[in-house]
Amino acid sequence: MRASLLTLFDRDRAIAEWSALYARARPNFFQSPSFIAAFLPAAGEGVRMLRVDGDSGPLALAFISPSTGGVAGRTARFGETGRPGFDRLYVEYQDFLLAPDAGEAVRDAALDAQSFG
Repeated sequence: MRASLLTLFDRDRAIAEWSALYARARPNFFQSPSFIAAFLPAAGEGVRMLRVDGDSGPLALAFISPSTGGVAGRTARFGETGRPGFDRLYVEYQDFLLAPDAGEAVRDAALDAQSFG
């Protein structure tokens, strides 16, 4: 299992991978490919793609928006744009998009990959 936080990624490919994992996962509306396709431009250029890959492809995907402020001057916005008016609509639904067989080790790897230092 490999976890990574990508600053540069191909957005079209990311949406294609997201769509494939979404088809296998137990997602909610705010993880739908159409929502993510609208979310990415709203999140801007600073958004990062968090992924945990297994031997057969992605086990977990998420988008993280770093911003200044918060604890110690840095905040990781998990699936948020950093614009409160936009983000408040769906914050309670935030989670990693997880493969159906992903266990807690995958979630832990995803959490550990969120390093901005």
